[in-house]
Amino acid sequence: VESLGGEPTPAIGFALGLDRLIMEMKRIKAKSYESPKPRIFIAQLGNLAKKKSLKLFANLEKEGILLAESFGRGSLKSQLRTANKLGVEMTIIIGQKEALDETVIIKNMVTGTQETIPQEKVLNAVKKILKNKPMVIKKKKVTNK
Repeated sequence: VESLGGEPTPAIGFALGLDRLIMEMKRIKAKSYESPKPRIFIAQLGNLAKKKSLKLFANLEKEGILLAESFGRGSLKSQLRTANKLGVEMTIIIGQKEALDETVIIKNMVTGTQETIPQEKVLNAVKKILKNKPMVIKKKKVTNK
């Protein structure tokens, strides 16, 4: 600021050299990291269902299960569209009826089949389904040439 005619002002600087970083990444043909995709989507309809969904989401996330959600006000159809776009294997659906009955619907997004199970059995059911179809994370080898 002083060099422009202002008062002396303490400052600190930093230069990253992003262009050099990009050139080096191209030179070594570095591959971009692809984060694992969620395997489960939670869809909900109604206020009580939203509360139940939040609790279920937290429990599944705590178990290390990759999942996505839609806690907005979208219709079930729009939430299932989102689940399809994400390419999840299953969607857990909680509507007002399910929230009152303490159940959830587990929908297989590949076959379209679905089943209703008690909420307290969701974690075990999800683990069983995921265990039978383990997620494969492809590791890409980076070579220096």
